[in-house]
Parts: sequence; structure tokens; C-alpha cells
Amino acid sequence: MDIVQLMNMLSSSPNPQQMVQQMIGNNPQIKQSITQLKNMAGGKSPREFALQMAKQNNMPIEQITQFLDRMGIK
Repeated sequence: MDIVQLMNMLSSSPNPQQMVQQMIGNNPQIKQSITQLKNMAGGKSPREFALQMAKQNNMPIEQITQFLDRMGIK
């Protein structure tokens, strides 16, 4: 699954946060990845970090912004 498919799936969910928590579960690899992402963010807000990564990877900023807004990520 690529990031756009994931974003679409989460956007269509009535409770995206719960969906993410279910996907993560107790998976130690995902928890380790989240820790690595937090370290990479270097103190930036999740929104700032997501937009920075999107720009670096030539992803559509408008779609990322809309997704972040729907998820309530500030």
C-alpha cells in the first residue's frame, strides 16, 4: 500500500485515529518506526514534519494539507 492509498483509506474512515491505532496494534516494528520518525522530526510539529517530507519527496502539498486538516493534525 502506498501513501496515497493509505491517505484515501484514512480519509474515508469515520474515525481515522482509531483505524491507525488498530493498524499499529502491538507491532514492535511500527512502534520502532514511529520512534525513528519522532527523532527525525527534530522538534518540529507533526504538520511541519509531514509537509517537509512531502516537499522533499515531490508529493502533492495540497492533498497532504487537506489530509492533515481532516485528521486534525496541527
